[in-house]
Amino acid sequence: MAINFSLDDIPVRQQMILFGLILVGCAYFFWSWYLQPLRDITNRQERALETLRAEVQQAQLVQAQLPQFRAEVEKQRRQLDQFRTNLPSEKETPRLMRRIQDLAQQNNLNILTFTPQQVIRKDFYADWPIQISLEGSFHNLGFFFEKIGRLDRLVNVGDLTIRAMEESAVRDRTIAATCTATTFVYTEEAEAS
Repeated sequence: MAINFSLDDIPVRQQMILFGLILVGCAYFFWSWYLQPLRDITNRQERALETLRAEVQQAQLVQAQLPQFRAEVEKQRRQLDQFRTNLPSEKETPRLMRRIQDLAQQNNLNILTFTPQQVIRKDFYADWPIQISLEGSFHNLGFFFEKIGRLDRLVNVGDLTIRAMEESAVRDRTIAATCTATTFVYTEEAEAS
């Protein structure tokens, strides 16, 4: 049995409604399968574009401050060089010993002993204590300590013991002093870690 179907059999009003429904269905599919995905892609790209514009604006602000950052880095580099002078990475025993001997001679002091001790490791530096025994006058000892405090290398003097000397053959030798001069050594291992 064959079904013959013709649009002529349907009243015009129903044809119009059917045609309208087909148009609405096609419009819905066109919207949901073509236009909506395009709109979503466009929205994502607009958000990405806004993010990129914000990043570009922030990069332009950083670029405007670049000379200031470079100047700050150079200042920090000079300051680091100064700190490395104050806190060298090596013990430099002969240089330090010569320097202390020169200061003692300038202040009319006689160094009896200069005994470096074992290095004591800390976070990024190490303490390097040195036992020193001196003879001279009290005022000269004070001048000597003052000049040690002005060295470009950090040196702390502690454990100071002063005793009066018995009759000395040298007129300016009235006291004997022992102290621990502690200097510091920068350790590279801490910087690397």
